[in-house]
Formats: sequence, C-alpha cells, structure tokens
Amino acid sequence: MVSEDETKEKDVKYEARVAEFNAGVRKIWKVSDSLLRPYTGGGYSLVWAEWEATGLSSLSDNDKGSGIWLNGGVYWALWPSINIGFDLRYTNSDITLFSTWDNAGGTHVGVFLGYHW
Repeated sequence: MVSEDETKEKDVKYEARVAEFNAGVRKIWKVSDSLLRPYTGGGYSLVWAEWEATGLSSLSDNDKGSGIWLNGGVYWALWPSINIGFDLRYTNSDITLFSTWDNAGGTHVGVFLGYHW
C-alpha cells in the first residue's frame, strides 16, 4: 500500500509519502451457498515514511518502522474467480521524523476488484 499527499503554502511545498508491506494470514468464510465471503486477517507490517518541505531551502526526513496490521472485509464471488468487495484495515507502525515519534499506520478503507485461483 502507498499513500502520498502534497500541499503548498505561500512559497513552500510540503510532500509526505508512506509505503507499507504487510505479511500475514487471512481466514475466509463461505456463507452457505451464498456468493458472500467475509474475511479477517492480520500479521506483520513494514512501513517507510518520508516528509519533505521545499522552498528557498529544503528540509526532509525519513524513517522505517514495523508493527502489526489487522483487517476484515467482505467480498462477493461474481464469477468463478472474479471478486468485488470492501476492505477495512488498521496498521500500527512506529516511526520517528524530526526527533518526534508517531504512528505511520492508521485506518484504511477500500473497495476492490480482484482475481483469485
């Protein structure tokens, strides 16, 4: 997962980037003969974060951290291998930027279209 944001105030441009790699396990349930498939999962998360301000001079910092991720969601098996669904994920990974500790994770909500085998 990757997230980016950019804003400009007066003559200063601020940019932030966060990238996550999540490894873990997921349990998927089949509800009777329904196409509905709820799931839950969790595991280990690696996070990279970077913040930069540019204007008359530049200031930047970056860090990497690790933590946990938990998620749940539901999808519908539309065809034998095509799925559409909703995903809710929480990541908690600690980083330090400019000598300040923070959580680079957070809550993510998404809609997906996927293929499985």
